[in-house]
Amino acid sequence: MNRRYLKNKAKIENKTNLSFGERSTRIVLLITLFGALGYIAKTLLKIYISIFSEKIYLDFPFSAEHIIIVLIISYFFIIFIKILQYLYYELYSFSFYFGKNSNINHQIKTVEQANKYYYYIFLACKEVAIYSIVIGFITIGILNIYLKNIIVIAILIILLLIIILLISLKREKFSEIFRIKKLFNSTLGLLIGISFFSFFIGVHFYIQPVNLEVAFETQGEEELLVINSKYYLPSSANIIFLSEDENGEYILSKSIILEDKDFINTFIEVKQSEVSSNNKFLKVIDNLTKKSKEVYVIKDTDIKYTYKLNYESYLIEGNNKVVINLDIEEGILNKSFKIVNHINVKNDEYDIFERHFSVGE
Repeated sequence: MNRRYLKNKAKIENKTNLSFGERSTRIVLLITLFGALGYIAKTLLKIYISIFSEKIYLDFPFSAEHIIIVLIISYFFIIFIKILQYLYYELYSFSFYFGKNSNINHQIKTVEQANKYYYYIFLACKEVAIYSIVIGFITIGILNIYLKNIIVIAILIILLLIIILLISLKREKFSEIFRIKKLFNSTLGLLIGISFFSFFIGVHFYIQPVNLEVAFETQGEEELLVINSKYYLPSSANIIFLSEDENGEYILSKSIILEDKDFINTFIEVKQSEVSSNNKFLKVIDNLTKKSKEVYVIKDTDIKYTYKLNYESYLIEGNNKVVINLDIEEGILNKSFKIVNHINVKNDEYDIFERHFSVGE
């Protein structure tokens, strides 16, 4: 085993110009970096969820912070992938030192693959950083043009001019900076794809969960059906009352179609605007950008739609069935609910099988 190990080790090191010790140090360094990225990713994920879930901008749902966090998440994810690719080939190549009948050419090719992906990690760090900055400039610029945010537009133009000046001084062409080759297409495409996916996932945090309650309550001498929907006004709703006939079949007694005006809207709406310091210059900037910085604080905002109905007159002596159909459609949210309850009426006494139904919290 030792003789075979030394023979394979000598051949591979001779062909790849890397000693076993150098490659061992390299892989330990990358494994450590891999672990550090995992810790950073955990923190970034919390920030990402917070940005997308805690507030909604009034002037436009998204802002520069959404674009920046999506690009940062995408950047780290791509580096994460590159490190994984390297670790796979490097760990795979180490197995050849102790192989019995493995082909030496295949061994050397695997080590070269590990070397290539090691180089790709650092190349990706630079390439993805450049693409992220450019995409960030373009999207934030377009967003602020839409919002007519003069201050931010001016700052972006100044920074862009500085970048162009630095490039001119170094006499480098844009094509050389962006490397318009296969790497440009694959890396940029990967960044855009992951960014869109991250943004799409983030948008789902904007959507508040459906919180629906249906209760059959006795208030004084009244029997009431109470429907409470948090955040969302049902797009369509109807209540069907069925009674059991002599043959044991349920027949329609009454059908009620609810309209938007039938629901009473109560809410607590919390708005927040960033406040600048007492510095006069910062106050001017704050006044110019105040509108775009106003937000709804989602966690403190509470919106409720309530409907109440005294249903006693819709029931007859004997067994009754109540069917409630509710549809909630808001943006990409599309849900339908059907609640069925049984009520037995005997000598003006109401035996309600289930008093409370709820969906959500």
